[in-house]
Amino acid sequence: GNVAKRYLAIVEGHLSTATGRLINTLERHERVSHVIQESTPGSQEARLSYRVLDQIGSQTLVEIDLETGRRHQIRLQLAHLGHPIMGDVRYGAARPLANGQIALLARELCFNHPTSHQRVTVASPLPIGWPWPGGDADAHAPPWRWTD
Repeated sequence: GNVAKRYLAIVEGHLSTATGRLINTLERHERVSHVIQESTPGSQEARLSYRVLDQIGSQTLVEIDLETGRRHQIRLQLAHLGHPIMGDVRYGAARPLANGQIALLARELCFNHPTSHQRVTVASPLPIGWPWPGGDADAHAPPWRWTD
């Protein structure tokens, strides 16, 4: 597609490969989605690719490019891999973060301008308090804190 979405996430543990692509089948039951082994009439394929940017202690900073836009896709796919997003207790994280936050940030949105057809990239600066060293250093941080 024309629209590309890139995210940053902090996950628990160390990923076994520095880059990778995850393809899973997701199924939604009432309010909860699950990764399932075989597709069913109501299931949807979810695809993303990831790249490890940094790791400190038992946590890893990952950049994610979405190929599909399924509900809770990033959270589900990383948790299924054994690396839940920091603070995401719904999908297996060890403990919550302040105010129920999870360490997932929509970082970039790229699309073709409707009239000029130029490629446009809109990037979100790291918010103040993003829970990774150096997160407070972004001079263009938005006027809200990560914990808001």
